[in-house]
Amino acid sequence: MPDVKNLLEGKFAKVGYSLVEGAVVTFLGEGKLEKSSFDDDDNADERLTIPVEINGEKKLITPNMTSMRDLSEGWGTDTKGWVGKKATVSLEKKRVFGQSKQVAFYHPVETLGIKSEGEKQSVDRIIEAMEQCPNLAELEKVVGEMSKEISALNEADTKIFLHEKHNVELKFNA
Repeated sequence: MPDVKNLLEGKFAKVGYSLVEGAVVTFLGEGKLEKSSFDDDDNADERLTIPVEINGEKKLITPNMTSMRDLSEGWGTDTKGWVGKKATVSLEKKRVFGQSKQVAFYHPVETLGIKSEGEKQSVDRIIEAMEQCPNLAELEKVVGEMSKEISALNEADTKIFLHEKHNVELKFNA
């Protein structure tokens, strides 16, 4: 039976499809600035459209200003420096054009309380291993196998978000 998820979502990642709480996105390119399709006049706002990978699928995202500030604080304002980096997704209810909607926010993994280069490398290895897990049982096995590396991360309340299929948040405390 065909799965029409990609047809319903299209080329842009959407909340409730690819964009779920705790999803990990990898930036694939520097993106480009485009005029907002909401404005027809010459004074239209620009928006950043940037390619990412989510759950092994290539999608486009348009980060909001809050996300662009967070990503810029973590990685700099030149989006060339974002390529290959990972960010997590959080969802919040916000008013958008008079309606209450879930809005996606992107947070650089490096700014989640992880300070040393060794910790960053450990986090990258842990996230990469967790992203490869096809199901929760495999995920639990990977967490068990990596428990020494995980417990070595001694930054208080460091959060590592798991594979988006599982919609689980794992917390480590010092």
